[in-house]
Amino acid sequence: MNFTTGSPVFAKTSIDLESPYFVTPHPDEALAACTNMVLRQDLKTLLNWQWWINGVFTSVVLTFGFTGNFVSIFVLLQPKMRNSFNQLLIALCICDTFFIFCNILKVGSAFGHKVPKYLSILDKLLDVLAQVSMCSSVLMIVAFTFERHFAICSPHQYRIHICTTPPWKHLSYYVVPVTLLSFFFNIPMFMNLDPSWMLNPTYVKINLWLRVLHPLTTTGVAPIAILIFLNIRICKGIILLHQRRTNRNIKEIRMTYIAIAIVTLFIIFNLPRIVAGAHEVFHTQLIIRCIQNNIQYIPDLMFFQSDTEVFCERILKCRPKMVESNGVPRDDEDDEDADEHEERPASAKEENRRV
Repeated sequence: MNFTTGSPVFAKTSIDLESPYFVTPHPDEALAACTNMVLRQDLKTLLNWQWWINGVFTSVVLTFGFTGNFVSIFVLLQPKMRNSFNQLLIALCICDTFFIFCNILKVGSAFGHKVPKYLSILDKLLDVLAQVSMCSSVLMIVAFTFERHFAICSPHQYRIHICTTPPWKHLSYYVVPVTLLSFFFNIPMFMNLDPSWMLNPTYVKINLWLRVLHPLTTTGVAPIAILIFLNIRICKGIILLHQRRTNRNIKEIRMTYIAIAIVTLFIIFNLPRIVAGAHEVFHTQLIIRCIQNNIQYIPDLMFFQSDTEVFCERILKCRPKMVESNGVPRDDEDDEDADEHEERPASAKEENRRV
């Protein structure tokens, strides 16, 4: 009995419903003989959500994001729009555009297209660069909020600074620290590109606990706290500037309103990410216990790496799927019946394995 679901991910493949479980090979090549089982209904629900959210919805967001960022950059580069605040907005648009570009391959995976092997390294590198660009985007919002705080709360010093400082130098005061901090906070992500690090239990534990610092604190709790504090002071400064209404003050206030709107949207749309990250961090100890239960098999895996079948039977207590010479999988029940009715002499190699 076969059927195809309504999801385009399943449309290409017919699924056998004789068993409620869907069997997939182990992701580790050394344990490919062992099988993972998940409920078919759970797998169907997961892929349906993945197709709609990570595929369709993300594609729409990426399209609007690319279009909006390019239009914003084009408008802000006009001679009449050139000022220090708009230059920081251009830097923010560039960070957001790079983040969108790094997630293009993920959309294809959500639609069921596998990443080619020759692009697997690039896919992993883009994941890391996406984290760097996201961090730089968050820090850039904090940077232009500092710039607005300087312009509103210290207007005279700000005008002197703008008149005496070249535009590129003023821009570098904000862009350079943001770039350096973004790469510094993501050093562990670059280290994770080397899979050998993940075999070190101590490194894995440290890497898990570092999530409290990054990205939860560096791109979530700390920026929001700083933004709230700065914008409260900015609002007080705007009240004082309204008492001295000049054309220059009105222009700065209008740009500050744009910054406050961007900050408000940032806080609203990032709260779910921060809550999810906090929930994950609070369960770090449970994750470490699960990893410890798996890491204890690593020495055994290295010892039995020449014979995966022995490792699966003796260490993982699972039976690898046996295949007949004609390529048809053998059932476990047939193997048990064969073992009951036929005694197979133990070879010298099997005796050495037992020892």
